[in-house]
Amino acid sequence: LSSISAIQKEDLQSMPFIAFLFVLSSALTTVASLYSMVVFLLCTLYAKVALGMSKDDKYLAFLKSTAQYREWAFLSFIFSLLGVLVMLEALLFLQAPLWAAAPTAVISSTLATVGASHIKLIIKEATSIFQ
Repeated sequence: LSSISAIQKEDLQSMPFIAFLFVLSSALTTVASLYSMVVFLLCTLYAKVALGMSKDDKYLAFLKSTAQYREWAFLSFIFSLLGVLVMLEALLFLQAPLWAAAPTAVISSTLATVGASHIKLIIKEATSIFQ
């Protein structure tokens, strides 16, 4: 984050498209992260309260009625991960010389792609839990 605060107005003006990507991804990633965090926090809190009060029927009803919001929160979380990648790569091009930014962006994108495939496999394996 200290690199973010080191961005000067001149950096943003020298590469307007990269600056736009940086600013847009920063804002959207923040909103998406906050949304997913609050939804999961509230759902976890209220679910634990219901279970703690031995209200299993209310717990199950709560899970069913909030499923759509939890799905949106999960998608929002995945979107925020992608947004962080875009933000970091834009930051690379705004702050580092091209000879360093380009290969670093390729390497980080490759690692993110491998990570995304692992996430997909884990989600696929978890689907049997909810059937």
